[in-house]
Amino acid sequence: MRGILCVAALLLSAATLVSQAGPETELSFDVASIKPSSPDDRSGRFITMQGAHQFVARNHTLKTLVMAAYNVPAAGVIGGPAWLDVDRYDTVAATPGENRPTLDMQMAMLRTLLADRFKLAFHNERREAPATENAKPDLFAALQQQLGLRLQASNGLVDVIVIDRAERP
Repeated sequence: MRGILCVAALLLSAATLVSQAGPETELSFDVASIKPSSPDDRSGRFITMQGAHQFVARNHTLKTLVMAAYNVPAAGVIGGPAWLDVDRYDTVAATPGENRPTLDMQMAMLRTLLADRFKLAFHNERREAPATENAKPDLFAALQQQLGLRLQASNGLVDVIVIDRAERP
């Protein structure tokens, strides 16, 4: 019985220490470079890991970087300056640690980078929008043509990111 009480006391004290440690440390890249993309760049737009420790995002606007970092569709990012969906950037960053970071870790590092370099500030809102807003028109045509089904648009609440502030890096 005494052993069980000792174990319980140790677990309680460990839980207290963990809760006092505060929020989890933000993940961030070791080093990062963000430069305007070349206007005549025809290499396409991509985000990838080159090797185990080099994160590369080529030819992306701030809006598409936000979409990737927060896993939201284009319609889910609103507001911000006029250049948000115009100016394109190339990002190259070194990731920390011995192992290749997971996709979730890469996106967490990207979120930290966007807040730091672009001074990105936003808030989340729920707004009424067409519930089928993210579906492609081809899908509607295919469903009607092949299955005889017609989708009827309806409105619903969707989560959006509203950009409050962003600065060029």
